[in-house]
Amino acid sequence: MGIFHLRCQASGLGIVTENVALILVARDGKVFAPIAPPIRGQYDSYGSIEKIAFGPTTERILAGFVDLYEKQELLIPDFDPSNPFGDDLSPESLRGLLEYMRQGLIFEAVRSEGTAESTLVRARGLSLGFVMVLAPIYDAAVAMVKESVAGEALAGSLAQQAFGALVEASLGAPALSRALVEDSSGTREALIDFALLRSWFDSHGSWSADYVGAQYSRRELRGLIRTAKANLARWPQLVAAVDEYESCSLRLAEA
Repeated sequence: MGIFHLRCQASGLGIVTENVALILVARDGKVFAPIAPPIRGQYDSYGSIEKIAFGPTTERILAGFVDLYEKQELLIPDFDPSNPFGDDLSPESLRGLLEYMRQGLIFEAVRSEGTAESTLVRARGLSLGFVMVLAPIYDAAVAMVKESVAGEALAGSLAQQAFGALVEASLGAPALSRALVEDSSGTREALIDFALLRSWFDSHGSWSADYVGAQYSRRELRGLIRTAKANLARWPQLVAAVDEYESCSLRLAEA
């Protein structure tokens, strides 16, 4: 398919080579919901991420998927023996899993309904995919909610909850999500931050993993920036994050 760009799920900005938060989602019927804490990395220009921040929480997500696969609860329609998923618990193994999801999303987008079996990876009967949010937008949204009275109260309430209740409050498909996380301080912090993000995002955006790529010119990227600033004008912190994106984007700086 070659090099292509994606769109930030929370802002509509172009994703070219920037740092992102990748959110795994599952679809039950036509509704997508997030199923794990975000995975941090850099967009690789081919529809996935590289330079993954492979800490304990992310490693546990991968271990959960490997366990599901060994139990035959994770179904991969077109298994490739050369794909590194499942070889070990490593960033490359995780990239292998994301590649299966990426291919499934691409082929599903062009599949005519009723003409062939779904190409999506499935776990416990749910179709899997992922979306990406630019890291500055994600961090700014979480910080913005934390600074509000309601956000401070929500964070305090979530911090007091048992781990199972925290998973249910922050993620969808809890039966699947619980297979991908375990109780630790780092995971709790990530889940609370994600719940704060969702308290803003869920009423303004969608977790749909419809896979649409493009190759944006500098002019088109600047148009997306103008649109994002207009759409996010009510939230100065997010507009500041768009400004940061604009000043740091390598694609925009090219001669």
